[in-house]
Amino acid sequence: MATPAGDEFELAVGPFRNELLVLRDQAAGSGPTCRRILDTLPTWFGIPEAVEDYVAVADRKPSVIASIAGVDVGIVTVIRHSPSAAEVHLMAVLPEHHRRGIGRAMLRHVEAGLARDRVEFLQVKTLSDRDPDEGYAKTRAFYRAYGFRPLEEFPELWDPQNPALQMIKSIGLANVELVTIVVDDYDRAIEFFVDTLGFDLVEDSPSETNDGRPKRWVVVRPPGAQTGILVARADGADQRAIVGGQVAGRVGFFLRVDDFDESYDRLVSAGVRFVSSPRDEPYGRVAVFVDVAGNRWDLLGARPD
Repeated sequence: MATPAGDEFELAVGPFRNELLVLRDQAAGSGPTCRRILDTLPTWFGIPEAVEDYVAVADRKPSVIASIAGVDVGIVTVIRHSPSAAEVHLMAVLPEHHRRGIGRAMLRHVEAGLARDRVEFLQVKTLSDRDPDEGYAKTRAFYRAYGFRPLEEFPELWDPQNPALQMIKSIGLANVELVTIVVDDYDRAIEFFVDTLGFDLVEDSPSETNDGRPKRWVVVRPPGAQTGILVARADGADQRAIVGGQVAGRVGFFLRVDDFDESYDRLVSAGVRFVSSPRDEPYGRVAVFVDVAGNRWDLLGARPD
């Protein structure tokens, strides 16, 4: 199929490590690709009528196709509902290529195109957590990790046995999706950020280093925030040397809360070490604490009126 090439990425995870992932935009005619990929995913796409709908929409609506070595391995189909809103109608990746970052790459490509067209919101519908299906729990976790948030549940949009959950995210021309904090140990860091600070554990997935050694992809995020933290275990002497010193002793991270006093008291009771007493500044009430790795954070209260 002769189509223009789009973004290209070198994959660093899985048995096809270092192969090139190519993304291309296709204005219409993606039905056959859609059908071939969905046929490999009966757990997620096992209702024949729904598959036919996905194929029909892919045939007439814009799609992004991901390919490796000339083989199409993933598809995202997008519907524009209005000048300011669009929907991911379908996203699917061949099962042997799951957990390699292909879904994220396709979504980034889609979002960049929508941002250029000044689209402000992107939504997706998936199965609600009223259904305990493990596969769809992973799907919801994937979208949350990418920045989507639950908006509304529709118990009978599809049928009562398949309650739909609408998730939505805002689109900007650019945004900081993740910042990295280097730590000594994944689990101690998760305990601090999730159990002590109250962050959401957005993702904790097995992954690999560029040379094939096992690691974990761990993302935490304050509830309701857009930017998350990639918790990265130090790998090698150089990285171990900067644990706790990524910003050379300065305050490098800033956590703003609605109720400063409640948050401060809760963190003190949980054993968090503060290195300054609370004080009032023009930008709000503030105190400095140290995280599990030794990095300094500002705990900030609500902005003054």
